[in-house]
Amino acid sequence: ILSLFEDRHYNLWMGLDNGIDYAEINSPLSIFDFNYNLEASYTSVVHDGRLYAGTNQGLFYAELSNIRNSDEAGGKFTLIPGTEGQVWSLQVFDEQLLCGHNTGCYQVKGEKAVKISDIPGYWTFIRHRETSDTLIAGTYNGLAVFTKKAGTWSYAYEVRGFKESSRTILQDEDNSIWMSHGYRGIFHITLSNDLSRAESVTLYKSSKGLPPDLPYNIHKIDNELNISTSTGLYRYDSKGDVFYKNPKYTEIFGGLPYIDRLTRDNSGHFWFFTHTRMGVIRETERGKYQAEQAPFFRINSMLLPSFEHLFIHNQANVYIGSQNGLIHFSPRFNEFRKRGSDPAYIRSVRFISKDSALAISDPLIDIVNKERDGQRISVPFRYNSASFRFSSPSFEFPEGTFYAYRLSGYDNDWSAWSRQGFKEYTNLKEGDYTFKLKSINAFSAESETVEFSFTIRPPFHRSFAAKLIYSLLLLLILTGNIVYLRRRIEKARLSEILKREKDLEAQALVFREQSLTKEKEIIHLKNEALQSEMNHKTKELANATLNLLHKNKILTHLKENLTTLLHPHPGQDLKHQVSLLIRKINREIKNEQHLEAFNTYFDEVHQDFISRLKIAYPSLTPKELRLCAYLRMNLSSKEIAPLMNISVRGLEISRYRLRKKLNIEHNTNLTDFIMSF
Repeated sequence: ILSLFEDRHYNLWMGLDNGIDYAEINSPLSIFDFNYNLEASYTSVVHDGRLYAGTNQGLFYAELSNIRNSDEAGGKFTLIPGTEGQVWSLQVFDEQLLCGHNTGCYQVKGEKAVKISDIPGYWTFIRHRETSDTLIAGTYNGLAVFTKKAGTWSYAYEVRGFKESSRTILQDEDNSIWMSHGYRGIFHITLSNDLSRAESVTLYKSSKGLPPDLPYNIHKIDNELNISTSTGLYRYDSKGDVFYKNPKYTEIFGGLPYIDRLTRDNSGHFWFFTHTRMGVIRETERGKYQAEQAPFFRINSMLLPSFEHLFIHNQANVYIGSQNGLIHFSPRFNEFRKRGSDPAYIRSVRFISKDSALAISDPLIDIVNKERDGQRISVPFRYNSASFRFSSPSFEFPEGTFYAYRLSGYDNDWSAWSRQGFKEYTNLKEGDYTFKLKSINAFSAESETVEFSFTIRPPFHRSFAAKLIYSLLLLLILTGNIVYLRRRIEKARLSEILKREKDLEAQALVFREQSLTKEKEIIHLKNEALQSEMNHKTKELANATLNLLHKNKILTHLKENLTTLLHPHPGQDLKHQVSLLIRKINREIKNEQHLEAFNTYFDEVHQDFISRLKIAYPSLTPKELRLCAYLRMNLSSKEIAPLMNISVRGLEISRYRLRKKLNIEHNTNLTDFIMSF
């Protein structure tokens, strides 16, 4: 040793002729491992000036005075003969030490162990609440009872009616037994008064208020039963037979995962084990608690999952079971609370391309770490993969140092804490970046953030010059397209005008042809109408001529008859001749031929009115049809009466009968009805 140096954390550095050594002399932790003849330790206790350690190889002991001695050889542990194998528990009752072993139960006296029960697998012991000379033991296959006879503990009997492995047992205020099973749940056992049998056994699992996720474990804190679960600590309400969250301990242990083991020391501190770590919760002020886990970071990986052990001998000596031996902890928390953070350093930065790498020199890194650079490194785009290496000079448990980083411009959030001392980014886009780094040591002290800023220039095809060229080309292309499109549009417009003119000419020709066709049709229709009218007139003329001839003939005949009457023959009855003339005139008036001719002409003029009327009202007489025809011609009663050779009064009667046959209401005008038919 050529030189010595005590650092700010009171640990020792030694300069040797072949290097540097570091001795952590200010650590509160020490371990009794294979160098002290100990392997995995499951339990320990201090009794009669000796430290006993239960391991997976047997029960060992060492004199406390020898452990404190500086002579290493004097501090080794010695195996107690006959205890070879797995030791599960060491507990002192009435100054007598009991050892729970895989092969049975032993009473330990000094350097010797006497087996007092051959029942295999003693997990633990508890004292009966009301009978101080009675112990209840948890075994592989249920419960056993020990009693004290003549001042010595001895095995009495097994409890009948319950055969579950009982590693953790507690007694409640009503003297019932609670037992937690790792993968089955919590058993509530009511024993008989003589403790010989289990009168009732109730299993609680995902019921009565307990969360669904196993495991559960039971703990006694201030003589109260508490059940730890994945969602917090619960109490049991015997009246309602339900479990509810303990509000006091929910607040104290909030934020912690499932607590596998919980112990409260005489100072009121809570020592706890989870599946991954241990710690202690101290009351800093009334109602305020603070968890301290930093001193135990380095031993968390050494703990025995589900078989954690803690023995508090006094305020200065705490023993912890581990896979590598028995750990001794000396609580000097004041020094740890003063333990500050260690700085983080970016040791090197490399920008990598496919065939080469660009390294930033260490002096520049020093400038960056000291935040005096004031400049930004700029690298070509081909070096768009960056590699960062970093560290933190935390020499007390360096395995407990973690790093978090973030590349601004690439990462949205900080990375998770990691032990890795390097980070690589590949295929970064062009732009400005800042690599940020921070560290946290084993004592939960976080360093300040250090930064390294750099810029990755874009490739030529995305550079400013390229963008300018692209803009000019785009402008030329747009201009050319505009000119081309305008010419195309003008050409299309002219073509459309020519096409439209041709279409208009074609349409005009079609319209002319259609107009001529329509004119021809109109002329044809007019000719047909004229022809029809001429035919009608011809018929009327012929009919009128015939009527005229017929009337002339009748008048001539009447003239001859009247002439005869002027020169009557002797014996001729003049009255009879006049009656014949009257009958002949009446016959002509009632001539059906004239009536049929009238109906025919009337139907032609009035669109088959008489025919339609006959179809609608078949009961109408010819006289009534003729009356309807005259009404259709809008003739008055005075004009109709002489045409029908009846009086006006008779015509009114005929109109009344016609209304009844036509079923016309009295308030409906007959002429209006006939006109609208």
